[in-house]
Amino acid sequence: MSEPVCVAEERQVGRRVVCVQAVLERQHHDLMHVEVTDVGSLGCRLNKPGRLSVGSFVTIVVQGLPDLEGWVAWSNPLEAGVTFAYRPPSTVIARLSSGEPTVIG
Repeated sequence: MSEPVCVAEERQVGRRVVCVQAVLERQHHDLMHVEVTDVGSLGCRLNKPGRLSVGSFVTIVVQGLPDLEGWVAWSNPLEAGVTFAYRPPSTVIARLSSGEPTVIG
């Protein structure tokens, strides 16, 4: 079972630079194509068009990996940060970092 995320630990965990295509699901199945540009055990950064509402719940879908659920921590017109609801297994972070997952069509 995944561990809940402790917000106090957020800035103490390193992130890995990645370039992985994903689909962001928000607000009742509204889909948006995004690129995950960095990832750590507590969250990730997304490049995407438009703005996301801070505090909104989202699901990040990368083909071949379990869905990553979390809340939008910050957002501007070009990027957003997501804090994961639960820590993904280290194998998921490793696969994202390796670029192994394929692009969702």
